[in-house]
Amino acid sequence: PLGTYGNRIRAAYCFGLIGKTIRDDLRLVGKIRNAFAHDLYASFEDEKIRAWSSALSWHQVAYMQPPPGAPARDLFNVGVNTLASYLSGVVSIARRGKLLIQRED
Repeated sequence: PLGTYGNRIRAAYCFGLIGKTIRDDLRLVGKIRNAFAHDLYASFEDEKIRAWSSALSWHQVAYMQPPPGAPARDLFNVGVNTLASYLSGVVSIARRGKLLIQRED
């Protein structure tokens, strides 16, 4: 109902469901996805895609720094997996909060 991927990210950020780091990483994931969707020859070896993958930062903030020389594909996979885990937790917390509010009424 919110339209595009970018609009959903913007709404989640404006509602305070996600912070700036998560918002920025989700935007980077969108750029990487679009690069692969619109270029048959896109690769994690492409400089632009490698730079976007390296710029993903939530896993660095929340967990650890990647090892030096980590491949762009691994950085992307770890970044997306930590984002998915975080977002899954946000949804669970929001649902639980909604249930608690309904029970209080």
